[in-house]
Amino acid sequence: MPLALNKTYPRLWSLDAGSAMLVTDLHGDWDAYQRYRDRFAELQAKGQADYLVITGDLIHADPPIQDRSLLIMQDILKLRAIYGEAIIYLCGNHELPHIYGFGLSRGKREYTPPFEAAMSHSAHRSEVLELLSGLPLYLRTAAGVSVAHAGAADVMAAANNALKVFTWDHQRALAEAD
Repeated sequence: MPLALNKTYPRLWSLDAGSAMLVTDLHGDWDAYQRYRDRFAELQAKGQADYLVITGDLIHADPPIQDRSLLIMQDILKLRAIYGEAIIYLCGNHELPHIYGFGLSRGKREYTPPFEAAMSHSAHRSEVLELLSGLPLYLRTAAGVSVAHAGAADVMAAANNALKVFTWDHQRALAEAD
């Protein structure tokens, strides 16, 4: 079946047909990521899944899990080269700090600096940042299902606010902040 992905707006994409496998919050866990990736490949080969949808927070592991976030990002880039738009990755709150350059922490655990350091020591920093900057925030299906990393805020209630979110431009926001 040909893919039926419409990038209706930069941050709102639509699946007009097909079936999707959804995965969320893997937080740098390579073993879990690899299991889901491989399962998608099996289902896709059998014609049982058209899309792999990752609904955010693919990066930033907590101990005791070894943080393999950069390895996962590199693999996502490879998967997109193989499967193209069948790999849909939505933006989560753990991806945002690397787009906007702010720190994310919980208690004494700081997430942003280790991943930034890993990217800086790799040859893939620009590719990963380009990937993160282009992630949609929402995905909707022909069946009327809306998918996002987190629930819709009250700001989404007004149509003009929703349009602002759907057309959000990270680079414009950063330039305005400067």
